[in-house]
Amino acid sequence: MLRATTLPPEILDSILQLLPPYNAQAAAFIGHSHSSLLACSQVSRNWRALALPRVWSELVLPCIPEAKKGLSCLAAFLADTARDPHHNLAYFVRSVEIFNSATCDHDTTLASVITLIVQILRLIHPPRLRRLSLDHPPPCSMSCYDLTPIHHALAPLLPHLTHLQINGIVAHGPSAVSLLQLLSPTLTHLTLRDCYPSHHLDQLDLTFPIHHILSLPRLNYLELTHLPIFIRPLDLVRALAMWSTSLHHLALVACPSLHDDRVVRALALHCPNLTRLGLGGHPLEPPGLQRITDETMCTLLDACVGLETLECADLRGLTDEWLSYCARRGMGLRRLMLRNCPGVKGTGVTDVSGWEELEVLEVYQTGIGEFVSGGIDEVFGRAVAAACQALVFWRLGYEEEVIWRSVRTW
Repeated sequence: MLRATTLPPEILDSILQLLPPYNAQAAAFIGHSHSSLLACSQVSRNWRALALPRVWSELVLPCIPEAKKGLSCLAAFLADTARDPHHNLAYFVRSVEIFNSATCDHDTTLASVITLIVQILRLIHPPRLRRLSLDHPPPCSMSCYDLTPIHHALAPLLPHLTHLQINGIVAHGPSAVSLLQLLSPTLTHLTLRDCYPSHHLDQLDLTFPIHHILSLPRLNYLELTHLPIFIRPLDLVRALAMWSTSLHHLALVACPSLHDDRVVRALALHCPNLTRLGLGGHPLEPPGLQRITDETMCTLLDACVGLETLECADLRGLTDEWLSYCARRGMGLRRLMLRNCPGVKGTGVTDVSGWEELEVLEVYQTGIGEFVSGGIDEVFGRAVAAACQALVFWRLGYEEEVIWRSVRTW
């Protein structure tokens, strides 16, 4: 029998990569762990040297009252190991996720939990950290908690990040916004969701550092949601020209001033390697703010031949003319979703020969206000059913009245 310690390091390291990550916080919370990765770290000294960096590569820190016990144990354990530089486990941390899924009930406080999270963050070695995800709790009208200490503790950890996701920004005050000023040129993936409360999209706020965000040179993945109307399309156009062939993923949701033909034309001109695009409006946006037309979307399809996923929502400028063009020319598409685009009903669209490889198709209305005005053309539906044999999921019609749905096994 082959002894475990005789495995070549490169082979053992490849094996360890196949194991699921170890959740240290969860283990501290329940008092034990059945992690295969942790077990591997206890086989021998050689195994431990390779396994420990993976065991402690990810930290998930729930910012909820119920996590206090687990966070307390984790903070104490990491602090103990940090006293010996040869056994400092926090040194191995490369990814941190801070999340909160609870709405404040005004009867509990997060102060002690926030203190523990700050203690843990201060133990992390900044040059090692590559990924950070911060999911703010919903804003509390009574100010039951203050996340400023977390923001201050995160600031030194930003310079070497490659992936950053933040949910909720402006609603959590200047300390949250100031984090965006510190975004590093090393970033390749950036997701900023709920930048502003949805009812504040018409306000002017010169403190939001959009110019710094759009100057980051290495971005190839960008998601922005709920940006106010003072953001200028030409600023994004210049950024797209800079990112050029590097950009492969872009999502703009509820960013009214960026739903503009100039942005789509810039994508077609500068970003031929785009593989995923999301353009999501907002049902209550003033119609005059939306300037995306059939013509530019057709140009995009022709220019970005590697586009696999296209999601459009609440875009009033799209019509069946574009859908017809897409059905004939969208050969690279694997997923197409059109929601609440009132001009898209499939009327007259019978040639869907470009969708032979399409796997997911959704064209529907949610029945909000002005969008309740007729369903999807049945002739179009029959054409899809007959010709699009690669579909594994398709849905045409109102949300509450699904006309056709099919789920096939691979």
